[in-house]
Amino acid sequence: MPEVGQFSDAVDSQQGPWTRASHATWAPQYSWPDVTQRVRRGVPRCLLRAELSLLERVSRRPVCDADGGQYQEMGRYAFARSWGREDERLAALERQLDPVSQAAIGQLGLAVGWRCWEAGAGRGSMAAWLADRVTGSGSVLATDIDISGLSGLHQANITVARHDLEHEDAPAGEFDLIHARLVLEHLAEPAAAVGKLASALRAGGRLVLEDADGLLFDAEPAEKAFAAITGPWQRAAQAAGWNPVCGRYLVTGLQRAGLGRVAGRAHRSYQPGGDAWLVARLGIERLRDQIQHEGASQADLDDALAALNDQTRTIIGAPIVTAWGQRTGQPATSKAHAVLGRSGRHRRAEPPYLRAATGDSQGGLCKTP
Repeated sequence: MPEVGQFSDAVDSQQGPWTRASHATWAPQYSWPDVTQRVRRGVPRCLLRAELSLLERVSRRPVCDADGGQYQEMGRYAFARSWGREDERLAALERQLDPVSQAAIGQLGLAVGWRCWEAGAGRGSMAAWLADRVTGSGSVLATDIDISGLSGLHQANITVARHDLEHEDAPAGEFDLIHARLVLEHLAEPAAAVGKLASALRAGGRLVLEDADGLLFDAEPAEKAFAAITGPWQRAAQAAGWNPVCGRYLVTGLQRAGLGRVAGRAHRSYQPGGDAWLVARLGIERLRDQIQHEGASQADLDDALAALNDQTRTIIGAPIVTAWGQRTGQPATSKAHAVLGRSGRHRRAEPPYLRAATGDSQGGLCKTP
């Protein structure tokens, strides 16, 4: 597979390597027609120029449709479970990407006794796989901002906790391995999140990150609709809070977080159309209206969906980047996570998000039986 090197700070679409994924959070509360009305009301033109510049910078297109109506709000996360097919999408993601993730982690020397953190654990398949391999002497912390999908984890060495990586601290110097797959691309400040994850590694610990590098699919025989919808799909994704090119910046992000032995590779799947491409089909269907607003035609969307389901074609998937780095140096003592026990020896304090456990899957923490 092709190796992923260090990328320049010059990026497509006037975006920096660690830009906010969600343009919607920056958008003013009015659209282009509203600005026209403000001109007629005598608002100073210098103020309007600044406002128009902001509108152009956050969207590069009007934020209202042809009839002047607002786009449907997607929320901060485009694939929240309130969307009816999210569990189906997550299950398909596991089938598609677990072998890729497992191969990458296996090459890093995963061993019995390791302490692991699966950040953004989804439905928990990778957390379960890790728990089986580190066995009872090791442990796995499985976290997500929504832990309703983790109720099926039953290994005794797994702890499930609700955790918001974007807004909560991480335990310092705790883990031999941290894995976050398709997490950073949904965060407004991915660089800060990488720093938090890196700080949670023990000396010698490894951080493995996986994110998409664009939404360009291809096919044999060729299907021109894929090229036609790629730009609109990526713009719609960004407006919905999802940065679909985050993967190309992972190597640089790991280096800037101070990790050593940083490397990465890109994976593209080649498979016949059909069930293997359910994730892509659901991704298009979820954002279909927004993709059309961004310039894709209904015919191109229909043709792309049909091609993804055509078992006579070989579909070439969009790239997924896996990147990794290692924390070097001597183990650091964290005053925040070590307290003096009664015996006079140091014992670890629980990280903030492991305190105040409620004991059920809807609370802050549930320890699986």
